[in-house]
Amino acid sequence: MKRLFFFAMTFFLPLLAEELSPKPLSNSLKGIRFVNKWERVERAPELPLYTVTAEGLFLFDLYPSFLSKLQSSYIGSPLTKGTLERLETEIVEFYASKGQPFVVVSIPEQDFGPGELQVVIIEPRFGEIRYKGNKYSSPERLGALAAMQSGQPIDTEKFLRNLTQMNRTPFRRTDAMWKAGVKPGTVDLELDT
Repeated sequence: MKRLFFFAMTFFLPLLAEELSPKPLSNSLKGIRFVNKWERVERAPELPLYTVTAEGLFLFDLYPSFLSKLQSSYIGSPLTKGTLERLETEIVEFYASKGQPFVVVSIPEQDFGPGELQVVIIEPRFGEIRYKGNKYSSPERLGALAAMQSGQPIDTEKFLRNLTQMNRTPFRRTDAMWKAGVKPGTVDLELDT
């Protein structure tokens, strides 16, 4: 019995330790490229060394300091599954802090060996407003109060201020619910008055 236990420990313990240890996908992350469409992912990208770049991403254009922060945090470090998870979380939290909680962050299948990472970030745009139960306010009036433009980035903080303004009148109560958009890559708003 002791021999069987010893065999199991000597055979399976190294396999278990290997599975639990964070094996690097790459020894050193040399570049990160953020894109806004799957079509922009390249099979063998030639990224500028030791930089973080973004293509077509509204918030990254507005806040280039966030790219600098990512560069100092990740470039030159080993790339592991844990690193990828932390990066995804940091991006989602950044978007949420800027009033855009609907972002989708994806890491496409790629060769991490050269230390180059491509990340797809989908920034959903505002789709349309759907109205429900409004007996006393016209859809045009509610839409104007919501101040959301189709195709524009979603700013939930601004919308919440507008919703508060809508509900200041004692004769109307408006509730809002975000829903998946009818068009791909959009988020629709349902106003229930």
